Amino acid sequence: MQTVTMIDTIGGSAHNVPAGTPRVAGYVTGSGDVPWSAADWSRFRAAAQVRIAQAPGTDPITADVLDVETGAAMPADSPGWILSRIAAGYTWSVIYGTAGTLAAVRRALIAAGPEGWWYGHVYCWLAEWSLSEEQAVRVLGTEVAGMTCVAAQWASPSSNPGTLVPGGNGATLAAANLDLSICDAAWRPGIVTPRQQETGYLVTGTYSGRVVRSDDGGKTWA
Repeated sequence: MQTVTMIDTIGGSAHNVPAGTPRVAGYVTGSGDVPWSAADWSRFRAAAQVRIAQAPGTDPITADVLDVETGAAMPADSPGWILSRIAAGYTWSVIYGTAGTLAAVRRALIAAGPEGWWYGHVYCWLAEWSLSEEQAVRVLGTEVAGMTCVAAQWASPSSNPGTLVPGGNGATLAAANLDLSICDAAWRPGIVTPRQQETGYLVTGTYSGRVVRSDDGGKTWA
């Protein structure tokens, strides 16, 4: 698996992210200095940009990730946000949270029913600051609370205050107020036109008679 480093932070610290960072993540909702400005995003035209929503009512096509933590969205908000993206034609959604939070999200997804409705629709971005970068790489592609992990945030200003910012000319995470994640390079974030979906009809199995969809030419169905 090819991996890439991602730096994320609030809008008030976005100017501390080195301009050559290959993948950046910032907020499109939130209060105060949390959201990134248009000027912040424009510094990273050549980078893959990951947009994070703190508010569950955010327009589903303006953010790639729902931030589930204290002060942001709650686990119970996840099903509605995911369903709104599915309705808009986006097959995949990403939930950010700790392992405990993601377990709570899974319980909320199950409770939303019918059983298994969210399979093939949800990735996770795990926050686990006890990991080393090498350990974070090994988490990618595994399942956390039933969701495939496409990114692992392993360093923050509080957990790794002295860790140097990649490309930051000696600045530390604590000084710059930046987080580091390792990502599966195949995860392509960004606001893209939803792919055309094909519909079919399940004639065998537990959910016989249910309408199913595919967005990869019938290779997989959900």
